[in-house]
This record gives sequence, structure tokens and C-alpha cells, in this order.
Amino acid sequence: MQLDPIGKMLFMEICKKLRDQKWTVDDHRFYDDKDITEAVFLLPDHFIETEDNPELEKVIAKVSFAGEIDKMKENQIDGVHLTFYTKRLKELDLNKAIGSVAHFQHKKDTKTIEFFIDQPFANEEVQQWMDQLFTTLEGKMVELYGDEMKEIPIVLLPVKLQDLPLYYQN
Repeated sequence: MQLDPIGKMLFMEICKKLRDQKWTVDDHRFYDDKDITEAVFLLPDHFIETEDNPELEKVIAKVSFAGEIDKMKENQIDGVHLTFYTKRLKELDLNKAIGSVAHFQHKKDTKTIEFFIDQPFANEEVQQWMDQLFTTLEGKMVELYGDEMKEIPIVLLPVKLQDLPLYYQN
């Protein structure tokens, strides 16, 4: 699959859907001195503060380009990974809802539920998968937080997200 534009479009659309859940990108990682091929999503502080669970961690998901860095530099990727961290999902009772979406599910274990998408965003199967996954996720988030969801502003995606992958220069 071509990294640009096909892979980047898929990557960005998944990121937008996660953002619509009021999840935010940890953009501090974009400034590390290494190759950056992923965006890590965090629960907003508002969700952390309203839960009675002090163990609730903020990192909930990751979207990443799949493939070797050398191939990415040549505009080729294997696909896009979407990884959810089950510890956080269980704390919010989201693990069954997300785990029930079988299409493109690549891995499911005690630590992660991972989807691997190797088709373009415009592909009908990808559209159906995104609709199923994010409709399910949104329904569960509204069930958990109700009207609070409307009160929390959607945070803009960082501009640098569109520049991924970033390559470290020695």
C-alpha cells in the first residue's frame, strides 16, 4: 500500500474517529529523537477525574503505520495498526464492545486488542469496519458518560500528526 496518500488517509481517518470520542493525542512523543510512526491516544483528564479508580491510566489506544522504516521512506507501508490497551478498556467496560468487532482483528489477548488494516480507506470493507467499530465505541462512551460527552470539547488533532511518519536525522 502506498504510504502517501492512501495510507495517510486511512491513518488520519482512524485518528479523527478516536478524537471524536474525546480522546487526545499525546503529541509530546512527536519530539523524541527517534523515528515516529505512531500516534498514542489518551483519555481526557475529565474522564480520569470522574472515575473512582485511581489506577485508571490515560493511554488507551495507538494508531501506527505498519512496515519497515526503509520501505516507508520509499512511500510503501504494509498497512495501519489500531491497538487498544485492554487494561484501560476493562476499567471502562469497553473491552467486550471493542473485542466484539471481529473484522480486521489481528490479535486479541490479555494486553491488547489489535486491528490490522491493509486496504485503502475507500474500500467498502474498511468503511463497514469503521462504522461498526466506532458506532459501537461511541454508543458505549455515551452510555458511560451521558451528557458529559457533550460538555467535553473535541481537541484538535496536532498538525504534526499529518507529517507522520517522522524520520530521525542523526
